[in-house]
Amino acid sequence: MGFGFILVGYIFMCNFVLSSETMFFDVFPDFIGWILLFIGCVKLSEFSKKIRIASFTAIPPAVISLYSFLYGFSVFSFLGEASDAIYEYSGYFLVVFSLAFHYLFFDGARDIADECGSLGSLALRLRISAFASAAYFAAKLVLPLFAESAPGFYSAGVAVLYVVFSVLLLYNEAQIFGCFRQITYK
Repeated sequence: MGFGFILVGYIFMCNFVLSSETMFFDVFPDFIGWILLFIGCVKLSEFSKKIRIASFTAIPPAVISLYSFLYGFSVFSFLGEASDAIYEYSGYFLVVFSLAFHYLFFDGARDIADECGSLGSLALRLRISAFASAAYFAAKLVLPLFAESAPGFYSAGVAVLYVVFSVLLLYNEAQIFGCFRQITYK
């Protein structure tokens, strides 16, 4: 099944970045992760309508992440200031599609776990992943609204979200591994 692709794709979402004063390089490019997430969802789409929809929500982030990756190499410098504006605003779209993808994928995986029977504990943890991921991305979408009006709150919120992201990434990865281990061979 596609949980293996999802597992590897999710690993690519980890941001191991090498940087210098003039350039940064993401060791695990997110666009590859989104492509693997898409492939995994397509493979699982026959088992869940929510995962089928999630596969479509993985396409825009793949394109946005590819743009961001190439932006780091100044590939789009010929666009001038438009390149910077696209880069800045594409982040908001990435968050919206990430929210939709994570909720749909984890809720769809929960549906599959429920159908397998005797996987109630995994189904509950997948439900937690769905809602916790949606809450994280919603907070990430709203937090920039406070950047100018409450800079202290914004700074603290960014730090908290970074910690929440790290914990959530590990938790979600564990749930995907649980799906790979417990559902793939049923």
